[in-house]
Amino acid sequence: DEGGVAQSGQFAVLRAWEAAWQAAGWKTRILSEDSARLHPEYNALNAKFEALPTVNTKRYEMSCFLRHVAMAAVGGGWMSDYDVIPINMQGCTPMANGGKFTTYERFVPSLVSGTSEEYTRVSHLLGDVAWQSNPMFLEGDRPHVSDMHVFSELFSRGLTFSTERGCGAMTVDNFLRRRCLACVTGSLPMAVHFSHSTMESLKANPAYSFLSCFQRKDFAHMNHQRAACLADAASELKNYCKSNLAVGPPLANAGKDCYSACDGAEGSCVSFCGVKGACCKEGSRGSPACGLGGEAGCQGFHCCVPSLAAESASAMQLFALPVNAADDAVAHLEEDCHFPCGGKPGLCPDFCGSGACCRRGFPEDRIDNACGHGRLGCEGSHCCVKAARQHGSKRRKERALS
Repeated sequence: DEGGVAQSGQFAVLRAWEAAWQAAGWKTRILSEDSARLHPEYNALNAKFEALPTVNTKRYEMSCFLRHVAMAAVGGGWMSDYDVIPINMQGCTPMANGGKFTTYERFVPSLVSGTSEEYTRVSHLLGDVAWQSNPMFLEGDRPHVSDMHVFSELFSRGLTFSTERGCGAMTVDNFLRRRCLACVTGSLPMAVHFSHSTMESLKANPAYSFLSCFQRKDFAHMNHQRAACLADAASELKNYCKSNLAVGPPLANAGKDCYSACDGAEGSCVSFCGVKGACCKEGSRGSPACGLGGEAGCQGFHCCVPSLAAESASAMQLFALPVNAADDAVAHLEEDCHFPCGGKPGLCPDFCGSGACCRRGFPEDRIDNACGHGRLGCEGSHCCVKAARQHGSKRRKERALS
């Protein structure tokens, strides 16, 4: 209800979101469950979602699922979380992948696009997910199915698409920690995600005090501060990054092993493979930069090769922030990392920073060096911890210099 939303400050966030997108040339529309009810298959899909287990409040989880049904009902197009703002995305930006369902923050559905038919297709995949025998859908010993969990699974099976890392939406702490990393288009990412957890981490880091919303201490609620950030951050982030412009080489470390240096992620890896390079393994299909059929890369291992991403540009910009000691620290220390890290143990730079996502004694973690073969992590759940020494930052730097 609107009164509860306004009281918590979320209504202010919603209005700041609306103003930011309209300023970028977009016509905004706020959807509700009434929008989802317009879908001819609403009752059947709603029943499927009701049957999925969750550790969250049922109303929250149902809203996450039904937003995709609502998008199908209103004709498809772009959908954004209410704490995502555009910084390099003008109105009428064409949908990626010809309108196929695409997430723009890896498998996190903070920014999504697709046709009406695609939203309907994905809604059925969400409702029909086989969660019962999949350990990804466990929070401790409790079954839990969220749309983010399911998208991680669908993405790994090639049933949904995503953009190249750094090109779509990025959480604001990731955006800054990666030095305002631009994508292969030679520009800033499309949008920035001010999630609640990243707001907390930014607030505690003095290196990011240039954001004016962190200079005020009189906010009654975190959401009021988040609303202020959404209102001003688009211009502040772009101005700050552009004042620290640097340009990198087109291709670096050609043919060299890049998996560890690129934090175990396939695809664009500006810091090690160069601005038009990618970290790829022949036959692996984890990134468009490596070819839709896994054409690029070395046999048997990931190496730096020229990017095959269709959106590659003639130049690439890397916006550099001053190095801060916090960049090498573990992010979200001892916070639950199961679904932010895609349900996989080990190094997870997008959420844990230099740390790893581990659960002490968990069978799958015992084969991962970063988790100390099951010695590291929290009891009963996966959380961000300092990675085992052999996977630490020193080793990655040595590999990068070799």
